[in-house]
Amino acid sequence: MTELNRYEFSKRENIALYSGIFAAGLVISYLMYRNLLFAAVIIPFSGRIKGFVREIIIKDRRRRYMSEFKDFLFMVSTAVGAGRSMKDAVSEAIPSLKSIYGNRSVLTKDLILAYERMDKGGENDVRVLNDLAGASGLEDVQDFVTVYSICK
Repeated sequence: MTELNRYEFSKRENIALYSGIFAAGLVISYLMYRNLLFAAVIIPFSGRIKGFVREIIIKDRRRRYMSEFKDFLFMVSTAVGAGRSMKDAVSEAIPSLKSIYGNRSVLTKDLILAYERMDKGGENDVRVLNDLAGASGLEDVQDFVTVYSICK
């Protein structure tokens, strides 16, 4: 399951980030001081800039996850209202979420893992959804799992 409160940059992202920081330092130092040597001043701040970018990415992923989760709840409520089990409701929601959000969906990957654990692994749906809620760290997801486990 995807932990939304953590993000590790890939090698390609690290290269792009540090290249961008260096290029911005060169541009700023040339525009302000007409000297490229002042670009070295930004080097000690690159770790802090990387942390700032990481926080922005985490906030964006959490926002996208909540948006996708709201659509997932709508799809699940429709399927459960029609008499399907939670496992079947999750399996029906996955293609719909893929068609809406594409391959870059944050929630779809977790739902595929959850469905495989319920279907092929034979795990209890409440436990799998509880793991999903724990990994997300979002209060709304945890509330959904709590309400579902009580109703079941």
